[in-house]
Amino acid sequence: MGARLLLLLSAYSPLLLIIGIRDHNTRQSWWLIGTGLLLALGLPIVIAAAVWLGHSQTMHVTSVHDAAAEVSGYLTSFILPFVSRAGPTGRDLLAYGLFGVFLATAYLQSGKLALNPWIFFARHRIYEVDFGNGPELVLARHAPSTGDDLTLSRLTRGLYFKRGGTP
Repeated sequence: MGARLLLLLSAYSPLLLIIGIRDHNTRQSWWLIGTGLLLALGLPIVIAAAVWLGHSQTMHVTSVHDAAAEVSGYLTSFILPFVSRAGPTGRDLLAYGLFGVFLATAYLQSGKLALNPWIFFARHRIYEVDFGNGPELVLARHAPSTGDDLTLSRLTRGLYFKRGGTP
């Protein structure tokens, strides 16, 4: 659950960055920007922990689907409404925080781990891959192909990381 929480915080760190940039209160603005940058580290921390501390396993791919198509919907439905408000007040930030609690609860209980825009900056994508026992999510630089054998590190329940350039 800790890795899922770090991934959630990382996924929504752009929201804090945008609100911080748009905030007219200088002290509050820098606090939001700094917190957003700190939370953005969640993705690389989870990947580093999985690679250094986790055990790799080889799995055979039976089918592949690009799971990142939902990212544009995420950006417009969750982040865009918040950036349209100029100069958020303390009450606005409290309301955003309450919304974040509800969002975090839904995120941690669902398979929406693909909704992290920082993945694209890391030049990776999320693929829904079936290994014969149901779909799992794989973070990889290139799309695996059906029939590939992938060596993966488990990031969290339902999410794996594939190092290297080719499957």
